[in-house]
Order: sequence, then structure tokens, then C-alpha cells
Amino acid sequence: MMPPEVAGRIVGFYGNNYIGLPYPKTEMIASKKITINEDNAVDLFMNDGCLFANPKGAIEIIKADERAAEGKLFFTNICISTKKETIVTDGFSRILFVKN
Repeated sequence: MMPPEVAGRIVGFYGNNYIGLPYPKTEMIASKKITINEDNAVDLFMNDGCLFANPKGAIEIIKADERAAEGKLFFTNICISTKKETIVTDGFSRILFVKN
């Protein structure tokens, strides 16, 4: 397993669902906006087996210090097999930094 700083990703789980978000720790600065696109994608799995592509959106860091970062996020993704669009308009993330 790679630490998030090396992988550049973080993953959050809710039951069998998960979301993977870009994690550029050096950009975890209050008021910073991180663009979501094909190169900096959101991975999303929601029990329907879809592989999502064509992400568009952003994460806005609203609070950050040496212990944690919080952000608002919005994005759209399209399921490759069904063409179903998933839209997140008012998401929230909180990342706690772990020191070894």
C-alpha cells in the first residue's frame, strides 16, 4: 500500500460504495481550488458496477492546517456502460493528516 502523498489519491468508503479523490497535499491550502478532470479524476463506485469517466468539477479547500483539510466538492461523471450521469453538487470532504 502506498501512502496518499505518494499515490496522489485518497479513498473514502460508505458501506460498499466508495469515492476516490485527488490528493495533492501541497495544494491543501485554504481558498485553493483543485480542478477535477481526466488527469485529476474522481473515482466513484456505487454498487451498480459502473466505471465512470469524463469527470468535470472542482474541490475548493475551505479550511486547512497541519492536522487536517476540509473542502467542498462538485463534479459530474458518466457511467461508461449505461451513459448515466452522476452529479454531486454539494459534497464535503475532510482529510486528517497522519504523522508517522
